[in-house]
Amino acid sequence: MEIVHLPPALVGYLNELAFFRTPTEEARLEFEQGVEDLRAWHYFESSYWVSDAQKQELANLEYLLGNLAGSLEKLLPQAFEAVQIMEAVQAERDKATYSPDPLINDLVLAGACWLAGQAEERAVLERLPRLRVWGARLQEGFEAMRPVLPADAQRDLEVGFRHLEEALGEFGSLTTVKAGMARLVETSELLLVLVEWRRKARERQMERFRRWPIPLVGAGLEECFEALPDCEDRGRLWLEAVRPLLVELSFWWGQQRELLPLPTDFLCEWIPQVDQDLAELADYAPEGDISDEMLAELTDWVDALAGSFAEASSHMLATGHLRGGAAGHYYEVIQGLLRNTLPVPAVPGLFMASNPPEAWQGLVDRMLEFTKGGPRELLYEAREELLRLVPAPDISEGGGWSCPFCQQKVPAGRTTCGHCGGGASVSLEVQSWNA
Repeated sequence: MEIVHLPPALVGYLNELAFFRTPTEEARLEFEQGVEDLRAWHYFESSYWVSDAQKQELANLEYLLGNLAGSLEKLLPQAFEAVQIMEAVQAERDKATYSPDPLINDLVLAGACWLAGQAEERAVLERLPRLRVWGARLQEGFEAMRPVLPADAQRDLEVGFRHLEEALGEFGSLTTVKAGMARLVETSELLLVLVEWRRKARERQMERFRRWPIPLVGAGLEECFEALPDCEDRGRLWLEAVRPLLVELSFWWGQQRELLPLPTDFLCEWIPQVDQDLAELADYAPEGDISDEMLAELTDWVDALAGSFAEASSHMLATGHLRGGAAGHYYEVIQGLLRNTLPVPAVPGLFMASNPPEAWQGLVDRMLEFTKGGPRELLYEAREELLRLVPAPDISEGGGWSCPFCQQKVPAGRTTCGHCGGGASVSLEVQSWNA
């Protein structure tokens, strides 16, 4: 059974309805803003439709969002139905393959529907501004990378940016939109060369700078700290280069910290430690220049943070073998509860969709206790117990490995069970843990 995740703004309100019957004013306001966000999505996306069925789905969604209120019994299924429609609409549109860039693909698809009489004019006009923003940001990246780009690549990209402007201009009229679509698709292939150059530059940076195994920004931080001692204006370099990396890390940390599959005891001690260290580093604003003494202190600070992440990495529990079946289903429920994308009152129904083995009763009891108002640590414990009960198979064993789903013996070298289809190396969800 596929699990549908809701926006966190809706989940908080649904949880308070379940626990208290009368949600707090803060939860109500957050819910109302969440519903407004869904309505804004509907307004923007309903301007074109790829089929008559999708047009009807968008009309159904408009009705649902206009009546998203009332008791928990009414509101809960309506919220799930609304998000399911949104996901279905997006999935159908994603089948179009005009360009690998999603923004360009969406604009070209909207243009094609406009030509076919399946769109309002605003479907194109309202998408042009974000393409201009995309182009401006790509232009900034091009100027920053120009010194390291070969002359022929520079010429191709200059042509690409000129064609982008011409293409966006052609989208302003129904008589020229077809030419604009063709030009935009061709242009996107040229401009995506820059994206590939940036990706390779990132790989080279990560290959060279390996001192700090910090997610996402370790290599960038190390490069900045290598430049700081000889920099004439250290304070400016910190504010313009180092601090944005720390803000990026803080954003990642806020989203991922509870989702990382770590032992419960370690996680409970580790989260507040990183919370404090990262907040102090990200908030640091030099008054004037940075002295040698302060730079040494900051370096030690980042060293300690990197050591903390390295220790966490050594304790990480394997999850790549989970796929489908009860194990994957329950793992996703736990993660959804932790990221606040699954409302507590929906959990019993999710259990019914996938009956667990008797040996899993302990983790089920922890999850149910959480749904009755228990602490979040119960979910850490349930996840750890699940991963203990369904360990990653050792596919290097000469005699093969036992499938964690059906317990059948699988020959060595195979990564999928021929009996039930269970996998030994298929990731259920990808964790960002790149230094």
